[in-house]
Amino acid sequence: YNPSAKPRRLGRPRKHHQNLDSPSDSSSRNLNHALVSKFRFDNQPIEGPGSRGGKIERAIPRGKITMLKKKQSTLPFAAATSPLKAEPKRATRTRTPSKKADGSLDAPQQEKKKEPKKTVKREPKKDTKKKATKAASPKKRTKQEDQATKKLKTSKIVSTSRTTVLNTSHKISRQLPGPIVGLFYDLYDDNVLGATQNAKASSEKIAFGFPVLKNPYASDILFILEFLNKFLEIVKFPNISPQEVEQGLSLPSVEAVLSEKYVPKPAKPVEDYDVNYISPQMKSLFLRLMGMVLNRKREVTSHSSAILELKPLVINLGLPSEWRENTIKPDEFEDEPPGSPVDPNHPDIIVTRVYKSGYSQPTYNPFVLAEFEQFGLQALEPKDRLILLRVLVQWSLSSCEALKSLIFKNSQNTDIPGDKETFYASRAILKGFKNAMDTKIEAEAKFNKREDDVKFIDPTSDPLEHCFRIRIHEQLAGDVGFHIGRFYLCRMADKTNGGLASVKKMTSTWAGSGNSGELPSNFKLFVQDVHGMLESSLAYDGVDHTSSGEEIPNPRNLPDASQFWYEIASDVEELSDFVNFLSKRMGYTGTQEDDIVPMTSLIYRPMFNLFNYLSGLLPLLIRQEKVSQIIENKDEPRTSRQKGGINYNDKVASQHGYFEDGDEEGNAEEEEYEEYEEGLDAQSEDDDYME
Repeated sequence: YNPSAKPRRLGRPRKHHQNLDSPSDSSSRNLNHALVSKFRFDNQPIEGPGSRGGKIERAIPRGKITMLKKKQSTLPFAAATSPLKAEPKRATRTRTPSKKADGSLDAPQQEKKKEPKKTVKREPKKDTKKKATKAASPKKRTKQEDQATKKLKTSKIVSTSRTTVLNTSHKISRQLPGPIVGLFYDLYDDNVLGATQNAKASSEKIAFGFPVLKNPYASDILFILEFLNKFLEIVKFPNISPQEVEQGLSLPSVEAVLSEKYVPKPAKPVEDYDVNYISPQMKSLFLRLMGMVLNRKREVTSHSSAILELKPLVINLGLPSEWRENTIKPDEFEDEPPGSPVDPNHPDIIVTRVYKSGYSQPTYNPFVLAEFEQFGLQALEPKDRLILLRVLVQWSLSSCEALKSLIFKNSQNTDIPGDKETFYASRAILKGFKNAMDTKIEAEAKFNKREDDVKFIDPTSDPLEHCFRIRIHEQLAGDVGFHIGRFYLCRMADKTNGGLASVKKMTSTWAGSGNSGELPSNFKLFVQDVHGMLESSLAYDGVDHTSSGEEIPNPRNLPDASQFWYEIASDVEELSDFVNFLSKRMGYTGTQEDDIVPMTSLIYRPMFNLFNYLSGLLPLLIRQEKVSQIIENKDEPRTSRQKGGINYNDKVASQHGYFEDGDEEGNAEEEEYEEYEEGLDAQSEDDDYME
């Protein structure tokens, strides 16, 4: 670069053109554009404000962590400085120059020669302290370094482990909190479980040591009922309970097995068990799901025609993992004929052995069986019946046009800024009602101070009205973490009969003023061993090593997700026992000899939220179960009674009463049922008043 020379004229380069005549399709290919020159002959920025502009054709590297604020890139054209003046600046990094230095190149060498004399000579303590502080004074920290240290202090996960699931829970967001929170796996991280302060919490068994029953059908039943409850306006199926699914499909009970992870509970004996029995509810659900997969406008009445129509679509829709085998094996290779090397100087790079290719081969397909076409669900094994209903639900999500349009419309409203999580839970249930109300007060204060346009959703409002309502686990009851697990209250319910709703609506419903509409189904309280599930998924999908550093080969088959589910309670009596058990473990009731969870423990707050939710919902469940029993008894055919003549004499009525012997109890049940119906009629007025 010659400053005295005349600068070259900057034009519009056409280096990509080989000739002067532009091609005929240049306008369609958009080749007439200016390119940013790689070098500039002035001090103007190449990019950003004040630059000449143009298109940048150099590739932008991916995976590179960039700065928060991009600075303008300028060429380092500055006034020429002599190296004699620039040299002392380099010396300041190692040691401070003396005041008598003349700035020559020999100044640092002269100071080095005087160093041994200074070490021998004794100086006053004050001077040595001053010189020591000057020499050891650190450099000024930049703003980027301060931000990096703040991130390190706020982040909880120091290193990853075999059960670490990275998420954005610790990321600072400008979005105000709402009625839903992300469902994460932080409390199942081995780094948290292995901490010394969490040793007692890590020793807890599943469900805090409460007797549980292993239930391999819980995962599929929970998935089916949550699908029916979430898309009830499209499916239009009456409420069914987990007990009705198990009994309607004739699922066999699982025997209790001794284990170190949980305290086993004996299974209830099943009377008159018949493997071939299929309830009418399960038959109608089977027909309804097949109609949704086939996009039938009318209801399916014959399973044979629907099975014949689904038979050619099975391979494209996909069979479940239980009915297929993965033929790709990690330890099998096949020879590949060598080809011509790309680089003749390195022919050793040519690969002659590759992994043996394979495909997923079906091992069981009920749609090709003649018995299934003739008898339907009765032709399958009990476990395969439940798998088939789960598969039909999955197929309907990908093929039913009504469901796809509903999901598409809901996805168009997800305009909230910030990161989106895979699954969400209700803030009021996962964090507690008090946390939701306190968060509302804090969010309103921040919303009033902010001047930018930000969307604010009340943290105490109904989570099912949120734009991410499809991603919400409606049946989640609590998430304690560690080896204790994640709790689900499996049933079909809506906001009018005790289901998920706003804090105000749930509080009024639990108090007894919201029993309007249809009764919910019966329930079952399940718990999932999430830590065990993460360990098994690592064994199949991840890479694990032994203590000596050798890699452990992955298993060929997928882990069975049903082995990590357990049943805690199936009726009000068992649920009441579990709530009392939690009360003793928290120190509310019982004696000091009980194993009380300390308030400083990491599991105390999630345990407290689980106890508050179940204890608040328990009185409503007791009333609903009592009313459902009354309705069942009322629907049963009564024995015929001998009817005599009616005597209208007042004296006879006063002597014998209005009821015959043995009929007072039945009439009392009828009066109680009539009072419940009157309460349903009066509920509409209460709802209008609450709104």
